[in-house]
Amino acid sequence: MIGSKCPFGCDIYVHADEAVRMRAMVEAYRSDCMYGCAQSYGVECVESACRPVLQQPREETDGNVGAACTRDDECQTPMSYLIRSNCPFGSKCVEGSCAVVCPQWTHAQDPAVSESLPTACTQDSDCDCGSYVAQDVNECRCIGNACFAVMKK
Repeated sequence: MIGSKCPFGCDIYVHADEAVRMRAMVEAYRSDCMYGCAQSYGVECVESACRPVLQQPREETDGNVGAACTRDDECQTPMSYLIRSNCPFGSKCVEGSCAVVCPQWTHAQDPAVSESLPTACTQDSDCDCGSYVAQDVNECRCIGNACFAVMKK
């Protein structure tokens, strides 16, 4: 799930391999409408279809940072990060454990174009978190060919 945006609907589901590219396309789309979407706590597969989990699981209210994982969708972001406004925080499976991350963005060079794209990378050294405003950045990593500030592991 890459988020929600009018007119594409609430809880936009895409294949995990295409999530970064599709999220950038949706975020770059100029929208004049607005949805009131229910908060989703992840995705579950029901009869071969993706469905949002609309009730917060009790055991995952504080996220599962540091838990063993093999896929991003096994990780839950702690509420203390979800309520912060300085980044669209999420969770990723980094080296086999769940971590809180903040995507890094590259803004269009043309000031007349209002577009932000994920900062592309092929290795960790391509990413620089030096200008990130939060004080709690642990490291900067290249995950799935996009740069992320890793906040907590």
